[in-house]
Amino acid sequence: MMFQTRLIASLAAAVVVLFGFLKPAVAITPSIEIKSDGFRNESSLSIVASNGNSRNQTFNAVQKNGYRYEGNTLKTEVLYLRSQSADTESARNWGAGLRYERLLTERLSAYIGQGLINDRYAGIDLRYNSDIGARYNLYSTDVFTWAAEAGYRYMSEHRVEPPDVFESLGRLYTETNWKFSETASTGLWIEFLPNFSRPEGYMVNAEVSLNSFLTSILSLKVAYLVKLNNEPPPTAPSKYDTLISTALVANY
Repeated sequence: MMFQTRLIASLAAAVVVLFGFLKPAVAITPSIEIKSDGFRNESSLSIVASNGNSRNQTFNAVQKNGYRYEGNTLKTEVLYLRSQSADTESARNWGAGLRYERLLTERLSAYIGQGLINDRYAGIDLRYNSDIGARYNLYSTDVFTWAAEAGYRYMSEHRVEPPDVFESLGRLYTETNWKFSETASTGLWIEFLPNFSRPEGYMVNAEVSLNSFLTSILSLKVAYLVKLNNEPPPTAPSKYDTLISTALVANY
């Protein structure tokens, strides 16, 4: 009983931190996987620093939490990235999300979510997302899982330079994970966001990752993330963002 109380308190603290960070809040989609009742935590941290002839620092952190009880699941996610070279900042973005899922059948669930993203280097001061949709587990074993989601997103994007945009989007998402040995696994997820308000403003996000388990709690994760915004804000220098990361991950 005391253990469950601590878990609920930890999740509540994460939600409090999330909303304090979000302020009004409504973005990223929390993706931590929970197969049974209880609390789940996933923390990842990546730090790169060099000095001497060149001075570069990069800090990347992601915190995911989730709690499931009798078919009800609450998930939170907070992320932050900052990079600078020779004391000049070259990248900085952060985001947070909250999602509720309700299990309808053994494989089908419904979800609603809210989130917020900031990425001034991509021309985005604040982007609010509101999501609603359904998730279906196509295949699930201890070795291999595959799931798909379909839903609707309302996006309110406040840009570094006007005009701001308020748009309706669809959301198609799929993810798969394969534990191909006792010490390693790989994952892939793809997200497509067709824009109903502006067809040319569609977005695509995808990530492939490789995990090496060091202990029952710690693992090393190498990931490659690609984000495409086909019609980005005018101040954004490119349609594409990519991130290659190596992080230490704690799961429990």
